[in-house]
Amino acid sequence: MSLRPFTLALILLLLALCSCRGNKEKAEGKRASRQWGRTLIIGDETLTVEIASTPEERARGLMYRDSLGPKEGMLFVFPREEKAVFWMKNTPLPLSIAFIDERGVITEIQDMEPFDTTLHISRKRVKYALEVKQGWFRERGIGPGQKVILPWENKDGP
Repeated sequence: MSLRPFTLALILLLLALCSCRGNKEKAEGKRASRQWGRTLIIGDETLTVEIASTPEERARGLMYRDSLGPKEGMLFVFPREEKAVFWMKNTPLPLSIAFIDERGVITEIQDMEPFDTTLHISRKRVKYALEVKQGWFRERGIGPGQKVILPWENKDGP
């Protein structure tokens, strides 16, 4: 048996795998760049958010991020209202999370500590969850009952 055909086949297989991985990374990069830059409004405050709307995006969340700007956050969008469950595994940033119902009303806010695997479960069914730097809501006097406006969803709110 000649090693030449085997070696050629192995090289072609490796090239195909590298090409597929590169295409996947490019597609993910494009998706990520499309998801950033949405602006939401809470009272007089605006935030630029990254949207996490797929199961994979929601599962990854802000894991492995080592920074988040003062007016940045991540908005988790669920297909329908549900009890939302979050933890801070592999997340080095202290965060606050607002659970938001389908009408865009904040139902509760919880603080979460870096790398903590304690589950943070919404008391009510929610359509959205918004993660920001810990203390962001408190510093701005934002609390349960306030409306979050997502201009891109529709003109009447979420």
